[in-house]
Amino acid sequence: MIQVKYPEMRKELEEHVRALADPAYQRRVWVEGKAEGSVRHDEFDYAVHFLYDDTKLASDAPSTVGWILKDASEAEHIAALVRSIDVVFAKYGTKHLGCGVH
Repeated sequence: MIQVKYPEMRKELEEHVRALADPAYQRRVWVEGKAEGSVRHDEFDYAVHFLYDDTKLASDAPSTVGWILKDASEAEHIAALVRSIDVVFAKYGTKHLGCGVH
């Protein structure tokens, strides 16, 4: 099994990716504000901050291989995810996020 230096950050990434991939979760939790499981509060901003501000996943995913990601394939998938989020930012902007994105 491939190990990473920061498994807790990897777990956080996995949670954000799951949320970003689940429109029903987004509606329940991010729009309607209904907490799920042990998470008291979650929102889209948290995933954005993690990808763009807290890590190099958005700016240089390959550099996180061995640290958060396991291999180049995962880096490519994260880069594709970031490109998709960037499309949303291009259409709607980032002002409402209150973060350092772009």
